[in-house]
Amino acid sequence: MIHEDAVRMTAAFTDARAFAEDRHDAEMSAAVADPAARTSPTTDTVFAAIGHRRDELVDRARADYQRDAAYLGAELAVLDTELPPALASWSAPSWQRPSRRGGPGIRLGVMFDGEAGPLDLPFCVPVPLRRPVWVDEESPESGSPVASSVVMRLLAAQPEPDVTVDIVDIGRQLRPLGSALGGYLRRPVVTDPTEAVDRLRQLASAADLAALRLRSEGTVPPPGIIVITNFGFALPESVLGEVAALINLAAEARLSLVFTGESNWQRLAPAPLLREISEVALPVPAAAGARIPDPWTRRLWEFRPDALGGAQLDQVARALFAAR
Repeated sequence: MIHEDAVRMTAAFTDARAFAEDRHDAEMSAAVADPAARTSPTTDTVFAAIGHRRDELVDRARADYQRDAAYLGAELAVLDTELPPALASWSAPSWQRPSRRGGPGIRLGVMFDGEAGPLDLPFCVPVPLRRPVWVDEESPESGSPVASSVVMRLLAAQPEPDVTVDIVDIGRQLRPLGSALGGYLRRPVVTDPTEAVDRLRQLASAADLAALRLRSEGTVPPPGIIVITNFGFALPESVLGEVAALINLAAEARLSLVFTGESNWQRLAPAPLLREISEVALPVPAAAGARIPDPWTRRLWEFRPDALGGAQLDQVARALFAAR
């Protein structure tokens, strides 16, 4: 409810500002349309009145927005202290106290309107992930901290002792994450393309079996997280069928898939299946300045992803291990 209120009040402010500018332009055009009026002694007074009406409307709309934004910002600040770790900011108290409190979703970042004002709205998705998260990176340096953040939040949301993590890191960009995860990795990180094919086929077969057991016996499988780096470039085309199978079985097998890949992968004339996978995945821009639409007004917001690296990554990993 807070999100919808924030989206709609921001849209109301920007619409009011646009209306004020359009009305100002129309009135100015009308004022100068008559050549005689342009040389009238009252011309400056008319122009000033037109500008005053615009400024008055914009100032009133901004004051209303700032009042409501301050109220919602205070609500969000209080909420951040009460949310489970997976949904809270990295600075929230829940990350300072080890806890096995899971959550229904994870936070991916914040969306905001820099022109309207300083109101950050958490951008969250449910878990297990209904769609693969594709971290759209300009470089491994920008994508790795974002992917690490997603994985750590997935672990926090599903604090079950038998949760598994598999990392296919052909780009060798997630070594800090692999080192931090330690005991969560029951199998070594894969960095060789041939081994990646074997691992993904094993995972697809295991997911198929888990889904079959769920349907026939009601046996609920443990959650799993699969991370694939440099997706769209490094992964052999022959294994895309297994990736598609993992996506289709994700809900029943309780799998969450996280990809990283450059935004210009399409220049390689991708296979149809790779294109289909990219269309199914949820894009999470790693670069600053990216824009995403909200589900209510469809207007574009700036997006800032949560990122995790260095000492903070190790600190979060220790908190997760302490809570196991």
